[in-house]
Amino acid sequence: MTTLYQPASPDAIDKCIARLAVAFQRQIDAATVKVYRDTMIDLPLWAIEAGELQLRRKGGTFFPSAPEWHAAAQQAIAGREHEVMSTKPSAPDVYECQECRDTGWGEVDRDGKTVCLPCTCRQWNTTYRRNTISSRKFQERA
Repeated sequence: MTTLYQPASPDAIDKCIARLAVAFQRQIDAATVKVYRDTMIDLPLWAIEAGELQLRRKGGTFFPSAPEWHAAAQQAIAGREHEVMSTKPSAPDVYECQECRDTGWGEVDRDGKTVCLPCTCRQWNTTYRRNTISSRKFQERA
């Protein structure tokens, strides 16, 4: 799974909840933290943080609900997908990453055998990300 969609860890989500609570000057009990964590557990950390930032900037009198925060994170995902999908593809024989040729997988020799491992370019390679998003959307329609 790519870091674009890899779900956040519970500890990372808890830190985001704590930051938002401080920003809104609210005390959050353990049961509330669990509800927020359970609502956000399917989202990648970068999207949760983007939603948190949007809600902090928006401000307000009341602490945002879990569905409001989830919706803000989903907006961040949609924005990132739009950004990736609208990036102009490179020429067919030009690769952003020479190691994996934009496949997201690099070959490594281990004990005389060639194995494939996730390439480090996955976080920044727009061609790989665009292809991953296209593939994911195709699978959702099937």
